[in-house]
Amino acid sequence: PDEAARLHARSALRSPMPHVRARAAAVLWSAPELSDEVLEAALSAITPREGQALDERHAIALLALAPTLRAAPRPDRRRSRQVARRLAETFRAGLEEAAASQSDDPALHAAVAAALAWTGERRAAREAERRAARHLAKLDDAEWLQARSPTTGSQNVVPTALLALARIGDERRREAYPLVRTLTRWAFEASALPPTRAPLGADGLGLAAAALALVATGGDDPRVVAQVDGRPHELVLGGEGTPGMAVSSLPEVEPGRAHEIVVRAAAASALRVTVTADLRVPWAADPRGPLEVEWRDAEGRSLFASADAPLRAAPDRPTHVVLHVRNRRPRVLSRPMVEIALPAGAELAATPTHGGHSARADGGVLTVPLPALLPGRSAQIPLAIRWGTSGALEGLGVSAWSAERPDVRTVIVPRAVLVGPDTAAPAAPRARGDRP
Repeated sequence: PDEAARLHARSALRSPMPHVRARAAAVLWSAPELSDEVLEAALSAITPREGQALDERHAIALLALAPTLRAAPRPDRRRSRQVARRLAETFRAGLEEAAASQSDDPALHAAVAAALAWTGERRAAREAERRAARHLAKLDDAEWLQARSPTTGSQNVVPTALLALARIGDERRREAYPLVRTLTRWAFEASALPPTRAPLGADGLGLAAAALALVATGGDDPRVVAQVDGRPHELVLGGEGTPGMAVSSLPEVEPGRAHEIVVRAAAASALRVTVTADLRVPWAADPRGPLEVEWRDAEGRSLFASADAPLRAAPDRPTHVVLHVRNRRPRVLSRPMVEIALPAGAELAATPTHGGHSARADGGVLTVPLPALLPGRSAQIPLAIRWGTSGALEGLGVSAWSAERPDVRTVIVPRAVLVGPDTAAPAAPRARGDRP
């Protein structure tokens, strides 16, 4: 764990919640600056009272302690390890009783199954897993546990991840894979622009990542080969700014042709492959969309004096522009989206962020998700553009729409952008643009 994680864990050691304190102890187990006595006291404080009924919190606490119980003994953790072992025995006995007494609690059964499977009680873990699995839901190739975790407040995500961990701990990775595949799909949907699913939450994302790492045991080979119509394209995962990912621009697809993409990686690896296709259409001004858009300068004045006026910029300093976006419909637009065509060689000093979602630049197009807009309300997209080249360029075309109706858009055609003092405007605009 990094320094930020250790700092957070130190404060969590004082939490009254057993799963939070146990997770913090596991994070700090290898921290040499923390004394054995402090860890011993933290673990002793979550020992259940005699006769206390255990629940999902204690199961997650036991699962959090599993790595320390399975690790080789450390001479500087002798006393805290003894407390952890006694605590594990107490938790195991209480959780087996709790799982047996509840016939219809899939979140509890999934958590107990994971905790017991990873601490050596596989027979009891299988019985808890069997009870949880009665609540599995399946749709096409998706499979998840239909349950709500009262400890984390997570609907389906945490229980599904715990059930996957239970199967992995019982050496049943093949049975865990459909659950992990569903979790990774949910994670991608939550991070898409625009997102099509609510965020998984820190607990759900952490448990899902742990399950994925334990299922994908293909080693450290980062190479992936994608064959497109028989032609190999070798990709390397983990490029700068895209940890664990590789992005490749494939050749243009001819209309009416079928294409085959085959992806190969190391054995026992888990990959998610997505293919997106953009239909490039001519830039054509269209004011009919639900959003009214206008370029303004940093003081709020209209940036262009006329419809064909160019933007003049100095190559040695950033150009500050603001896109003003207003909802002109008499209803709420829940997911407004804006695409901006950047001039060639342009770089942004900072990536715009709205409503917790950052913009994304790809292929010279900046995609900006906006928060919901009430009727008549506006949003601002400020851009600080640095110029990597001088001359007559073209850019700042805009396509704006609401995600509910992507077929109805407001379009502003690209403008001439003149970078440098003696640059003349181009004779004519391009026939086709770059608007997806």
